[in-house]
Amino acid sequence: MVHNFSVSADSAIGENFEAVIDLWKKNRSTLGLFPRGAFEEHARKNLILYLIDEGGVKGYLLYRVARQRVAISHLCVSDEIRGKGGARILFEALRQHVDDGHCKGIEIRCRSDYEISRMWPSLGFEHAGHMQGKAKGGSELTIWYFKFDIPDFFYEMMPRQDDDSLTWAVIDANIVFKMSDPEKAENEEALALISDAMTPYVRYFVTPEIFVETERKQNSEEKQTSNSQAKKFEKIEVKRSAFESYREALSPLWGRKLNDRDRSDLHHIAYSAAAGFQYFITLDTGILDRADEIYEVCNISVLRPVEFITQLDQIENLEKYTPRSISRTRYHVHCPSSEEIASIAEHFCIPSHGEKRKVLEAKIRTAIASPKQYTVLLISNNDKQKVAFLCFKKIDGKLSIDIMRHSGDVTSRTIAQNFAWAEIFSHADGGVSLIKYTDKFSSFQNDDLFQANGFIKADGGWVRISANVMCDLATAKDKINVFASGLSEIDESVRNSLSSFLEAGDNATLYEEAFWPLKVTGCDIPTYLIPIRPVWALHLFDVALAEKELWGADPTKHFNIENVYYRSSKRFYMLSGARILWYVSSHGTNKVSEIRACSRLISSETDTAKRLFKKYKRLGIYEWSNLMEITKNDPDGEVMAIKFYQTEYFKKPIELKDFQNYGIKGQPFGPKNITNEQFINIYTDGMN
Repeated sequence: MVHNFSVSADSAIGENFEAVIDLWKKNRSTLGLFPRGAFEEHARKNLILYLIDEGGVKGYLLYRVARQRVAISHLCVSDEIRGKGGARILFEALRQHVDDGHCKGIEIRCRSDYEISRMWPSLGFEHAGHMQGKAKGGSELTIWYFKFDIPDFFYEMMPRQDDDSLTWAVIDANIVFKMSDPEKAENEEALALISDAMTPYVRYFVTPEIFVETERKQNSEEKQTSNSQAKKFEKIEVKRSAFESYREALSPLWGRKLNDRDRSDLHHIAYSAAAGFQYFITLDTGILDRADEIYEVCNISVLRPVEFITQLDQIENLEKYTPRSISRTRYHVHCPSSEEIASIAEHFCIPSHGEKRKVLEAKIRTAIASPKQYTVLLISNNDKQKVAFLCFKKIDGKLSIDIMRHSGDVTSRTIAQNFAWAEIFSHADGGVSLIKYTDKFSSFQNDDLFQANGFIKADGGWVRISANVMCDLATAKDKINVFASGLSEIDESVRNSLSSFLEAGDNATLYEEAFWPLKVTGCDIPTYLIPIRPVWALHLFDVALAEKELWGADPTKHFNIENVYYRSSKRFYMLSGARILWYVSSHGTNKVSEIRACSRLISSETDTAKRLFKKYKRLGIYEWSNLMEITKNDPDGEVMAIKFYQTEYFKKPIELKDFQNYGIKGQPFGPKNITNEQFINIYTDGMN
């Protein structure tokens, strides 16, 4: 049977009114006691809405108004039309009737154990808490609230992401629920989000929908635990109109028929988008599988906890690039004085991992007191805030990174790693040396730095052999073997790993990478001479250009170990592991035209601008507008992404006028091959 419902607010005590009384009598066990006189009073004040079809009254909604809020007392439909949408029609009629710009919202208090309690979230109600019912059995009532958009001083005064230096992210209900049980091994990924390494620079929020999900839990103890855990995080507040707009835009991703879980997933994302968040962290495969589509609709990146954690050092790259932000990133390096030791230890001590501040202070004091054996670096910003601290011990041709600390944010982490690599590169000084990382307290912050080829996990840290030599492969292997055989401080497992690598083959490319800055002569390692504009070079690797630039280099790129450079999609195949010589061209007022650095190619890829920007948006210096300049505003136009690392800045740049001395004809306008002999000659002169 097809029902054509209408809603009336007739104030007469007549036929419709008596039908309502009959409906109430049939359902009084759930609706509760309500005197006839109270019904009559509500009718006279037009506070009863009647749901009518050709057969008469099929339902009613009775409400009251107090303090700019509407409270629903009864919402009842006859058995014959249950599930036909009658309740929604009555609610929508009430919503239109009372939303006058002054009413703050609609409230309903419903027994938590009643099935109808599950209906309110589907109508857009938010969970607003619990209260004790008046029934003798001690029933619990759930408070549901539907909020209208009205001028709200407290909403307007809420903090905004633009006012906060922290990274804001919304965490899904499944993340929060796992955090409430730290003993389970499967919850470690979620718990990592609130580790000491993360909390100094991340601000987590939950959406109102999380309390809808806790309400669905059947176990009262589990419900209470989940509610308590959720309340530890800030709840985002949004305008109803913004939430409904995003919900409508996102709905096609889930389809028309939604179960409770799907509806909650949709609402989490809609709330996050309405509040302007960029990151939503979840373990829900249903949301993760829709990550690309969600990003297309509302620019929210959906990530697993492990993805968010490992990529956090690049999150700031997604923010709009402006010279003003760069101007705030000047850094100063110096060897600290004895007066600074206590404050350094206080700032960088990690007591959560068992470190004692007095012990750290003693280590720093010993290092500063022994300048011939130790190099101690404190990096601070213009505001004199401590950013990173490193302590290197040099003795008998060996380098030990005894202390490597940073503040935990994107910039400080990349700066610390950059200085570590620079020390590794400079230490060898024409020979073979051992590099050790022994700061066990900060390993959780820095382990990924040592995942590069050449580092070997050892007791108490990592070890690496660095060969700052230029020779043929056989000589290089011999030098490394002789050096390793004389080492007493590496354990048997490290020695075996090293021997296995040396016996594995004669791939010169792998040797150069593993024992960087080794350069192998007489081999066929491909080398590419690649032109780059000064504006991109100064942000990626060129210290001299950065010092001349008014704003300086962007440290989140300039200090990165890996970076990505985009250029036009000239069909030029490049092999991974190849060497790169960077020719910094002249452009505008920057008259350079020199080869100024060399790097190692991780990969090169040609694809559409849209795909590559999405893939590498956490690396590189280009913004979307820069890629559109390359493709002439065609998102599907092709560009080339060059991913590289192990960059060495030339001490003596090779000028364009001297190219003929190396057999290079003219300046390059695109990537070009050069021979191994040409590279060796250029590198030798460039490194002086």
